[in-house]
Amino acid sequence: MWGKGSKLAVLLLLVVLFQVYLATSFVVMQPGTAIDLAQVVHTPQGTLPRQGAFLLTAVSSQRANLLTALLALARPDMDLLPTRHELPQGMDLEGYLELMARMMEESKMVAQAVALRQAGYQVQVHSLVRVEQVMPKSPAQGILQPGDAIMAIDGHRITTIDELKAHLRQRSAGDEVALLLLREDELEEVLVPTVGESRDSDLPALQIVVGPHHKYDLPMEIAINVGNIKGSSAGLMFALEILDQLMAGKLSDGRRIAGTGSLTLEGNVEAVGGIRQKVIAAAQAGADYFLVPLVNEAEARSVAKDMQVVAVRHIEDAIGFLQKIASAQAS
Repeated sequence: MWGKGSKLAVLLLLVVLFQVYLATSFVVMQPGTAIDLAQVVHTPQGTLPRQGAFLLTAVSSQRANLLTALLALARPDMDLLPTRHELPQGMDLEGYLELMARMMEESKMVAQAVALRQAGYQVQVHSLVRVEQVMPKSPAQGILQPGDAIMAIDGHRITTIDELKAHLRQRSAGDEVALLLLREDELEEVLVPTVGESRDSDLPALQIVVGPHHKYDLPMEIAINVGNIKGSSAGLMFALEILDQLMAGKLSDGRRIAGTGSLTLEGNVEAVGGIRQKVIAAAQAGADYFLVPLVNEAEARSVAKDMQVVAVRHIEDAIGFLQKIASAQAS
């Protein structure tokens, strides 16, 4: 017969094992901060005193434990998410955080290019496809490295991820492809075998994570410093803040405008995660409006309450809405 001490030891062991399982398998997402972007975005024009503000909204994400998991199940502003839903297949947490940091840096540059073009400036952008991570079982292990820019495949020049995928699809799994790389400012050609995309697909793949990378020729220097916030979801709000500074505050026009949305070089506003938590953070910061990608509109409205949600497909939709309400208030 087990004594009380043995039963307690077993119970404690089970609790510890469950804690380890939660920490390695789940993350908890909750509302983060809402930052006045005038504090972190600096253009040569400077930030004139203004009544309004553009707010960057972020989420707080951490490894789950027993307490936070229970809270997430009980509170509508928190989510308990499997780690596999957050991390690309085959990518560890460290690699994912590095990727998200690079995505933030890229979103800063895209926002500058889009905002300056909207303001009438000429902006030159040269596009590249960059290797972000080589998966552990990839045939490209030891051949490709994070940071390599893929300039061509089988002699065909590429500048986008879609072009790389299209040329791969013309081959068969097991074929070797010739990649022209730009590595540390030097060109190098390598041969890389392909494999099946997954257990259920024979489509040829390299089992690498790639991302867009651009070289920019901008007409002015703009500084953006958001500390430890990562990812690409602040692109829309960065661009609007830059425009507002170039327009001496006429875009915000006394309103507190929060929002989220990944921005492409064409000005398109793309879907992001953590919508409910960002809307709640914006409401807590006293925002009047929340700008959101069209595909995230329904989720945003489900928690917005008195704050007006404005769905946008393109940055010009956001600019047009803000100019429209400014004109309405002035008349």
